Amino acid sequence: MIEFIQTRILTPEFYNTFIPYGNLDNIVVILGSLLGHKVEKYIPQKLQSGLGAVWGGGIANAFSDLGGGMITLSYDLAFGTAIGCLMALILIPIVVYIGRLINGERYEN
Repeated sequence: MIEFIQTRILTPEFYNTFIPYGNLDNIVVILGSLLGHKVEKYIPQKLQSGLGAVWGGGIANAFSDLGGGMITLSYDLAFGTAIGCLMALILIPIVVYIGRLINGERYEN
């Protein structure tokens, strides 16, 4: 374990590449979440569900991963990851619906 830390983590590449990428990735997701939260109040009342931050964070994550993959010139990884992130967003309404069923709430259109 000590050798792994010395040879893989305590290196300039680690601090100059991975740490900044992780920071930028999370900043994009946080800004997307905040933007989604703010935008939600401007959409029609019927569509407001309190999940604007979740949607915003998920979409921002897809763009952040796309950018990260493109920076590394791994275009297959970039587009595959972004598409996978966007596909996973379909789980949001499914989880909300299941949660409402479990809590005995009636779903209204």
